[in-house]
Amino acid sequence: MIRLRPTLAVVLAAAALNACSLHWPGYNGGGAAEWNPPAPNYRTADAQAYAPYRIEMSRLEQLYADGAVEQLPGHVVMAERQANRIARELAAGLTSDAFRDLIEMRSMLDRMEHLLAQAIPERGRET
Repeated sequence: MIRLRPTLAVVLAAAALNACSLHWPGYNGGGAAEWNPPAPNYRTADAQAYAPYRIEMSRLEQLYADGAVEQLPGHVVMAERQANRIARELAAGLTSDAFRDLIEMRSMLDRMEHLLAQAIPERGRET
């Protein structure tokens, strides 16, 4: 009788697990597969996505004009790479990734403006 109890326990556990698998739900993919989001208006989305990019690119061009290439060449290269990355993400339709990178680029340009403002008066004192 002692040998029968562990065997009986194993058989009952297997039967319980098998019973659970017999009543698997009949739907495929869950509730998310049944939900259809409304189609986005791509023209509006593109215009909204490219507007902040254009603003940041105009800030970068202004930094070029103010002499950032001579004073902060490493920061300029990083900003150009970030701008190219944002352009690729916008072209691929990855607007949320592009907006995240735009926030990073905005803080990078703010830092560059601050460093350039510190560097230009020092250059003016030397001459």
